[in-house]
Amino acid sequence: MMEAGRQAPEFVHLVLDPTWILKLEDRLYLRLGYTFDSSGQCFFVEYAFPRPIHYFVNSFQPLAYTSYMDEESILWVQRSLDLERGYQHAMCGSSWLEPHIGDKILTRLLIRRGGVAVPQFIAFVPEAPSGERAHEYRLAQEEGILTIFPPDCLVNREAQRLLVQAKVKTFLDSHAWPEVVIKPSGGRFCGGKGVTFHVVERFTTTSEIHPACLDSITTAIMGLLQDMRPHEGVLLDERIQGVGPISHVKGYGDLDCCFRLHIARSSNNKNRDIYAHGFDLKDSGGSTSGILARFSTWGGPVAVCMGGFPETFPFYVHHAAIGTIKGEQLRHHIMLLGEKVLRALDRYFIRRRQAEGRDANEPPYAQIDFLGIDACVQYIGSEYVPVVVEVNDQEVDGMCYVDDLGGEENRGACVREYVRTAIARAKSFLP
Repeated sequence: MMEAGRQAPEFVHLVLDPTWILKLEDRLYLRLGYTFDSSGQCFFVEYAFPRPIHYFVNSFQPLAYTSYMDEESILWVQRSLDLERGYQHAMCGSSWLEPHIGDKILTRLLIRRGGVAVPQFIAFVPEAPSGERAHEYRLAQEEGILTIFPPDCLVNREAQRLLVQAKVKTFLDSHAWPEVVIKPSGGRFCGGKGVTFHVVERFTTTSEIHPACLDSITTAIMGLLQDMRPHEGVLLDERIQGVGPISHVKGYGDLDCCFRLHIARSSNNKNRDIYAHGFDLKDSGGSTSGILARFSTWGGPVAVCMGGFPETFPFYVHHAAIGTIKGEQLRHHIMLLGEKVLRALDRYFIRRRQAEGRDANEPPYAQIDFLGIDACVQYIGSEYVPVVVEVNDQEVDGMCYVDDLGGEENRGACVREYVRTAIARAKSFLP
């Protein structure tokens, strides 16, 4: 909000209650809100004549919140969703887009096909999806990395377990990873909810997975599957062995490092509403606008956060013993990730709109303008490469860390391009 105040004073508002917005047919009007001026001063404003809203970001999506909110809060979220139904101006995200971005299996498949490195994995989903998502899942099935359970397995838990166990054994016997990660896929599962880490125990003589270990991993997957809803599933990933570990960070001992990257759509696109008007490759894509380094023990909570990529990256390169030349190659790969990830997602959403049409209530100008991705660094071939673990919709917590830890001189840097895009899209709807 402070960065928005610097770029367009008193133009962008923060709304804390959906009743502060008035909806008339397919238009929204602002009654109350907080706004910032160019000096960073915050004001609470009430408009005698409500102001038209030309760009709307609804951060309260139902899948991410209703699993743990009380009834009053759920009602509050539903009111906010009513505002976006049929809205005819620009939006960042929507309740129609969020289930797709929250589908970790789907986004993994999309960015993988877009040339982004991802962990090796297999996935399980209880039911076959429909629409454009079904096309992506079908390709993964043909490749043998995704299992959609046949009808008899849905009613027979023992048959389902035997199938899962067979797939897991084949997957683990084909690789020599010491650890794996199990994670649920779906918008309800955020903030590491349901994620578990497992050591792969093997016989020393044959390298075959130990039956007790296989049973433990299978049980963990089955435990998640029994609570799955449509468009949800379970991933079994190799545990990425990030380059490092980083030694003795601020007295914590040896820590692994992962990066939270913030991706912003470029503001100079000729056609900024590409989901609504059709896809042109040159009009898609974005940039890596901010990076947060997070250090932790394996499978444990984050111990240290370091914001500000210019300061953090040399620290990481030095302590991971990557070297100057290889470090510059890695920096290049990281900075290209934003464009690659956003283009891969754009392609899918355009195909979805063309193949399925648009629900009459779906806001036509909603698209993904800002998101976050988690990545670790691996040495692949002869280069250090960022491997994307997952995509996060409307990433805001890491953004705040980057701003807080990056110092006053970098305040707002990671969202600067996104704010430019938001303002440009809003202005394109001005009369």
